[in-house]
Amino acid sequence: MRLPETFFKSYFSENLCFVIDGMIYGLVDGKKGFRFHNRRFALDKREPITKLEDAYMERHGLQTTGLAVGGEHMDFLELVVNRVCKENLSLNQKKRSHILKGIVPMDFFSYNGRFYSLYESLKGEVMVKGKSFCLAKYPSLTVDEADARYRDKLARNISLGTSLGKSYYNESKRIGYDIIEGCFYAKTIVKPYVLYEMINRKHYLFKQATVCSELFKDKQGIAFSPLRVMEKYSHPSLAGLGKPMQKICVGDFSYDSIRNIGCLEEQIESLLRKGANLLTRGYRSRGKPYHFLTENHFQKMEVKNPDISLVSNV
Repeated sequence: MRLPETFFKSYFSENLCFVIDGMIYGLVDGKKGFRFHNRRFALDKREPITKLEDAYMERHGLQTTGLAVGGEHMDFLELVVNRVCKENLSLNQKKRSHILKGIVPMDFFSYNGRFYSLYESLKGEVMVKGKSFCLAKYPSLTVDEADARYRDKLARNISLGTSLGKSYYNESKRIGYDIIEGCFYAKTIVKPYVLYEMINRKHYLFKQATVCSELFKDKQGIAFSPLRVMEKYSHPSLAGLGKPMQKICVGDFSYDSIRNIGCLEEQIESLLRKGANLLTRGYRSRGKPYHFLTENHFQKMEVKNPDISLVSNV
């Protein structure tokens, strides 16, 4: 996707300014104030840097939304897509996206098309809101570099934002969601793996599985339900054989240990990771599963000389 030149070039190529805590402070020549390249500057007007981004989006008719899912799932989407998977999408179609984070330093000085990072110091020359800042000796990036970074990130946001629908998966985080019959499921995909049975010294190959948990709202906010395997599946930790949406046996594990984790996004990650581990590492020949691998049903899954890297429970 080819995007127009951004506000970085239109505003920062010539304007001298500070950006601190998301606010742009204009500079004017003054007898007192900050000294740079044998000139003194004083702080002038201020405005949010996000205002420039809003104007850019408005001017070019750009939008990072256009979701194919209903509003009742927005809080769940925000949790899984933005807070867990760090996509930083605008999921509220009434609110414009701001994707500046990570493009430029949090606090910087713009001079002749270059950005110089600012850092707090007791001996700083720049005073803003009671904070004292010093200036980095060398620029951290140029306006052209910031422009290119921003357009790359914006193109990805537009592409992903318009394609988000009833299913999504982030390969790097190994987390996503599915919306099935109006229910929202956070999920992780478990790649094929091999379990070893000590009793008969045989290996059994299990196909890919989707571990999921339905998200819902209670009086405390967003909550999660017991772990399930989405597909028709057979496993020692599942009560049925070849049935979909079965609960995974968690043994003496307590879901409260997940609920007691600090923030909700960490709870979701830990929950899904636990589900994947229960399938791939939880089976023990001398344990008390619903089924043992020595049962007839699992004979068709037996493999000889398996790829040792796929054996997950030894």
